[in-house]
Amino acid sequence: MIRCTSAARNAFPGWGVVPFGRRKTILASLLNKIDDHADELSALLTAEQGGLLAQAEWEIDLLTKEFGPALIQMKLHDKEQGVQHIEHRTKRYVSIDVVGAISLWKLPVILSFGKVLPALLSGDTVVLRPSPLAPLTVLRISDYIRELLPPGVFNVVTSGHDFGPWMTSHSGIDLITFTRSTNIGKRLSESAAGTLKPVTLQPGGNDSRTVADADPEKIALFGSIVLLPVNWKAGRWGLAGTLFEILSFQPGVMRTQVLVWSLARKASRTFPIFR
Repeated sequence: MIRCTSAARNAFPGWGVVPFGRRKTILASLLNKIDDHADELSALLTAEQGGLLAQAEWEIDLLTKEFGPALIQMKLHDKEQGVQHIEHRTKRYVSIDVVGAISLWKLPVILSFGKVLPALLSGDTVVLRPSPLAPLTVLRISDYIRELLPPGVFNVVTSGHDFGPWMTSHSGIDLITFTRSTNIGKRLSESAAGTLKPVTLQPGGNDSRTVADADPEKIALFGSIVLLPVNWKAGRWGLAGTLFEILSFQPGVMRTQVLVWSLARKASRTFPIFR
């Protein structure tokens, strides 16, 4: 961690003065490099997480064909504001310095490089800590990225969960961006507060609900929707955590309602995606 932070701080003066257009060109090369190895990365992500190959391919494509190209289209404009008879203000967006990024395992590629690429584009250097539960694909992509960047601009640290507070409290990091559970997010925010660094927090948790009435056909439909994430990806799928609710009980369909409710409860214990 100390070596990575030191390398990032040493690389910042050179990377920060690279013209914005040149950084865009470099990021486009990074995305092309990742896309060239999409088949390898999708297979690795599937083996690492145990999900479907199609889902892994979707995540790689989301980075290289949707998020990345949209990011490259961004422009940094100076915002001028005239206050009559008082002063003239110009707001400029400048690099921060070293960005610390902490990622979650559910969508390791997009949650990691959705933080890394904007920071690189804006002229910052980065220290990334991928999830210890799914680091392999992120590390492989990092190998490809470092081939196209100056030394020290992009750094990766692997560690256990206890590493987060140390990283967020490190004086060599100027901004923290992380996606974690709400409880862990609170601890990381507290540790970052000691150095008064900016924090961008995306706390975990999804309490979306699918609601149906007592119509057996609707129950069957929404029951299929509830159980779809269980069949789509093994383990806890936070983006589709759904609670099935039945609003009205009618004597004629009570058995069906209780059966569906029991299945949802059983699935929530066997596959903890329900909250």
